[in-house]
Amino acid sequence: MPADIGYKMFIPFIETFQQQGFTNIDTTHPVVQTLEGQLRQNNQFFYVADLIRIKILFTSEYVSDFFGINPEDAEPNIYFASTHPDDLARHSMSRSKYIKMGSDLFAEGIGESFLSVSFRIKNVSGNYVNLLFQAYLFYTEIPYPSVFAIMIHTDVTNILSIKKGYHYDIGKDPSFFRYPDINLLMTGHVFSNREFEIIRCIAEGLDSNQIADKLFLSVHTVNTHRRNILHKTGKRNTHDLVIELQKRGVI
Repeated sequence: MPADIGYKMFIPFIETFQQQGFTNIDTTHPVVQTLEGQLRQNNQFFYVADLIRIKILFTSEYVSDFFGINPEDAEPNIYFASTHPDDLARHSMSRSKYIKMGSDLFAEGIGESFLSVSFRIKNVSGNYVNLLFQAYLFYTEIPYPSVFAIMIHTDVTNILSIKKGYHYDIGKDPSFFRYPDINLLMTGHVFSNREFEIIRCIAEGLDSNQIADKLFLSVHTVNTHRRNILHKTGKRNTHDLVIELQKRGVI
């Protein structure tokens, strides 16, 4: 883990349990207890996964408060099944990108990557909250060649309520892996759900008239959204935007 990473509290955890492949972790270990205490203060929880084996290896205790399940029962499908229907397409695409990032690191045999994205997730009370997914992916040969991921979840409903849309960013910059604030959440793409629908339609090759018919909107409304999308992204045309978003795994 790089020295300048924001979540420094995870360094002792990685140093202590990486050698054993983040399995059979003693939850009473002082390192675990300290980390759990810090996360609980922030209403956060996390898991460690092997992205090559596509398996969650360890999940922190607070997942019980959020989902009402035991940590050992926290599988990837729980997150997907709890996603708001309007966010399922984005979640599916982001999950595919997440796995691909791990595969790319494994193929390179070196390096690290970061992913930061938000979805509306249903909690144990049946309410949808804006849950931020922040992942730190790193290739290692300890205890065996693989790519591990530390995935931290934070309820950012109060922060995201001041703007429309969602947060999504990926890259190599460790500064994105820190406790979320408004500056972090305003980075990346902040399309509204309607804008995202229109972008997906554009990617399918539909023109404004076809998009209007498909989404039951007026052509004027579609064109207004298209202008707003270009304004947000600083792009001159939607073709360039679609290519960029496809490369980044957004669509």
